[in-house]
Amino acid sequence: MSKIEKYFLIKLSMNGWTLILIASLFEVGFVFFLKLSDGFSKILPSIMLLTCSLFSLYFLSKSLKYIPIGMAYSIWTGIGIIGSIFIGSIFFKDNISIVGVVLIINIVASIIFLIMSQW
Repeated sequence: MSKIEKYFLIKLSMNGWTLILIASLFEVGFVFFLKLSDGFSKILPSIMLLTCSLFSLYFLSKSLKYIPIGMAYSIWTGIGIIGSIFIGSIFFKDNISIVGVVLIINIVASIIFLIMSQW
């Protein structure tokens, strides 16, 4: 593989990672508004929840053009889990135990190793 081919392969792959990151951020927004919607009883958070879920799935589906589905879904879910935990602790005063922190570090490490295994 030539240097030019490698450059464009990495460039395309980075586009996929950007799309997954955007999709994951919308997933975190989805969880945030899910909590605020109070079981779909509040209209504005419910609309935002549906909007975030639509955008999350849209960007995830676009990332599949560049990244294998198993890897994309795993990373999307992992970032969503971590983001949801932080949203819960920051905005809703959820407690995170020491074991929880260790497991979050494990998820982050797993995501990093998954990304590194792509190259």
